[in-house]
This record gives sequence, C-alpha cells and structure tokens, in this order.
Amino acid sequence: MNAASMRAQLRAVVFGIFGIALAIVVVRILLVLVGANRDSQFVIFWFDMSNMFVGAFRDIYPQLQAQLLTVRIELFSIFAMVFYLVVALLTQKSVSSFTEDSRLDVVKSIIDSLFKFLEFFLIARFLLKLTAASIESDFVRFVYGISAVVYEPFKDILPAVRIADFGIIFESSTLIAIIVIIIFDLVTEGIIDSIAGVPKRPKQQPAPQYQQAAQPSININLPPQQPQVIDQRQVHFSQPQQPYPGYQANHLEGQRPPQYLPPQQGQYPQGHQPTFGQNAPRNNNAGGGFSA
Repeated sequence: MNAASMRAQLRAVVFGIFGIALAIVVVRILLVLVGANRDSQFVIFWFDMSNMFVGAFRDIYPQLQAQLLTVRIELFSIFAMVFYLVVALLTQKSVSSFTEDSRLDVVKSIIDSLFKFLEFFLIARFLLKLTAASIESDFVRFVYGISAVVYEPFKDILPAVRIADFGIIFESSTLIAIIVIIIFDLVTEGIIDSIAGVPKRPKQQPAPQYQQAAQPSININLPPQQPQVIDQRQVHFSQPQQPYPGYQANHLEGQRPPQYLPPQQGQYPQGHQPTFGQNAPRNNNAGGGFSA
C-alpha cells in the first residue's frame, strides 16, 4: 500500500468518526427548529444521545440562549457543530502527517499541525473573552485551560480592556500571542524547506504565441458594372372620344392612292365638264389622266 492510498484511508476514517457526531448534532438542530414534540419516543432518544456531544457547550451564553429558544434556535448545538468540523479538519491533517514520503516531510507536517491547533485554541479564547462567554460552561473552561499553556508567557505584555457592564474583555495579550504563533509557523516551515533543499518554484513563463504569417492579398480588377435599371412604368391605352379617319381600319388603308370620283352635276362651271374613262382625251405632255 503506497502513501497516497494510506492517507486517503486515514482521512476517510477520521471524517467518518467526526461525521457521525456532526450528523447527530445536525439532526438535533433540525428537530428543535421544526418544533418536534419532546414527548415523542424518537425525540427523547435522540436528545439523550446527542447530549453527550452538545452538553459541554450548553452554558456558553445562557442569556442569549434563552432568547433564541423563543425562535427555536439552539445556539450551543451550533457551536458544537462548528467545533467538531474544525477539529475533524485538524485531526485528519495530523494523522496523515505520518504517511509522508520522507522523514523531514513527516516532521514538517507534525509541527505545522501543532501550530494549527495552538492557533485555533488561541483564536477561540480571544473570541470567547470578547463575547463575554460564561465560565460556567465546560467548553469555555476547556479552551481557557488549553490556551493558557501558550498565553501565560504573553500575559502581562499589555493590559486587558474590560467593559464591566457587558462582561466583555479585550485581551490584548492573546491577540499578540496569536500573531507570534503565526509568525513562528511560517518561519519554521521556511527553515525546514531550506534544510530539505526544496527548490523554489520557477515562475511560469507565458507560452509563446505564434503569429500567423500575413497572407498575400490578391486584387482582382473587374470592369465597372452598369447599374441595371428596370423600367417599371406602365403603358395605358385609352380610346379617343371621337374616332379619327381610318379608325379601326386596316393599317394599309392609308397607303392606297386616292380615287377620284366623278363630280356631281353642277359642281363644275358650264363648258368645263371633265371627261373620264376611255373617252377622255390624252395629253402627251402631262402625266395627268384627263384634260379639261
């Protein structure tokens, strides 16, 4: 079994154990939120079972808890859920430290996990003091006892600011202790890396961007095209009101030579009656067809 698979199995075991506790607490929170009947056998069983996970957090803020119960919120159960979640993350980090590839990595991981636990308890102490948590709570006494190991050397550096009316304490020494522990955590990690000769990660160079060569442009000269004009005019034919000569006649009618009709009686003066037909005298000097 390699180290990676062993770490995965250890993490699964740690999250499985703490996951059971988290599930029990979450179900309790939901039962209170929906107003479940406390006389029910299931509710009685579940509350009795979950008391061993949330009992230590019960009296952190007694006055605030009494007010929140009117809206069905169990504040100490929420604190318990957050605490178990954080402890699960820190525990899996500590347990998986023993499965590192080299001894130096094992030492580095164990030291880093120890610093993370100290930072967590110091931050919890500072917040509990700042929010006037009750010393009657088992959880508050537990946090104060664990954090006192690191807090005592910083105890008298700066005086604590107290607000007696609200019970709030701004513990400046705890804040300084948190900053110092974080600095030591970073410095220790850097020293171990330098001893192990871990090279610094080079900056990633941006990948070269290849530009496409400019394609030669081809110009094609075409003769200008005349704009196409579409005649959309309409031609309307209208019939004249008065027919002209030859209206509705053959178009060749106008090309016929005129026919001379004999004049009627009394149209010419006496002695000048023209002669038509074969009896008419011919004039050889003229092209006419009759003589007067």
